[in-house]
Amino acid sequence: LRVDSKEQAPVRVDARRGGGGGGGPREADKEPPARLLSPEQTGGLEPEEAEDLVQVHDRLIGTILAEEEALVNTHRGHMDLMVQLMREQKGHLDQVDRPGSSVEAYVAGLEGCLERELQNVARLQQQLQSFKKNLQLEEQLSQQFQAHALINNNGL
Repeated sequence: LRVDSKEQAPVRVDARRGGGGGGGPREADKEPPARLLSPEQTGGLEPEEAEDLVQVHDRLIGTILAEEEALVNTHRGHMDLMVQLMREQKGHLDQVDRPGSSVEAYVAGLEGCLERELQNVARLQQQLQSFKKNLQLEEQLSQQFQAHALINNNGL
């Protein structure tokens, strides 16, 4: 882990490669790599705190990416269902406009469509709220790390 002074964000260094590319073993590869830098280099956080924060952040990013994909897929499915339900509702309207049609069938059909719409919207809203919550948490973690880095860089 190192902190890039320009971004004030943690950056992982692959200790197996000594933090750089290139071929063949290097001197840095022969020694056990230091997992973390000093508190001064990690924005004022103790090494264990910085590592914990980075691990939590990494897991959260994985969750956010998975939730984003699921949310987009759910939204696409929602849109497809809404188109289908609109067609069904149009059919119910066309049917009820015919002489001698059953108003009860119209009411039952409309009610079924509306219930499916509501259930689908509620599911999409639930996924959206979970996604938003995780985005906000990620922002807070990033700000927390940046605040520690700024305090340290300003000598406070």
